[in-house]
Amino acid sequence: MTDQDLIAQFLRTVPSAPDGGTVIEVCEISWPHPHEPEGTWVTVTELPAGASQERIDRQISKILRNRKYFRVCQECGERQPRGWMHNARICQSCAERNHGVVF
Repeated sequence: MTDQDLIAQFLRTVPSAPDGGTVIEVCEISWPHPHEPEGTWVTVTELPAGASQERIDRQISKILRNRKYFRVCQECGERQPRGWMHNARICQSCAERNHGVVF
C-alpha cells in the first residue's frame, strides 16, 4: 500500500463541534477473533478552527510516521497499520510468505 492508500483507508478528518475545528482519527486494528480483524476509530489530534489544509496534511504525515499507529516492514519495506504487523519488524504478509507463519 502507498501512503495515499493508507491515508484513504486508515485516517480520516472529521469536524469537531462546537468550535469548528478538525479532528484527525486513525483506525486501529485489533484481532478479537482469529481471521476477524476489527477496526476502531480513535482520535489522534484536534486542530483549531481555521487550520489550513497544509497544516492538516502535515499532521497526517506525522501520524503516518508514528510507530504507535504504523510500522515499516523490514523485509518488504512497506508501511502497514500496526495491526497488520506480525511483530515489531515484519508484516503479516512477509511472515506468511517468508517464514511459514499461518494466520
